[in-house]
Amino acid sequence: MEESKINPYAVLAVGVISVSASAIFVKLNSAPSGVIAFYRLFFSVLFMLPIF
Repeated sequence: MEESKINPYAVLAVGVISVSASAIFVKLNSAPSGVIAFYRLFFSVLFMLPIF
C-alpha cells in the first residue's frame, strides 16, 4: 500500500476552519438561500472532482 503524502491533521484543520467560517459567510451574505445552497454544493463538487 502506498503511503499518503498529505498530512491528515492538516486536512482536518482545513475542514474545521472551513465549516467554522461558512456560518459567518452565510450570515454576512444577502443572497437567497437557494443561491447559497447551490454555490456550496457546486464548490464542494469541484473540490472533490479530482479525487474521484
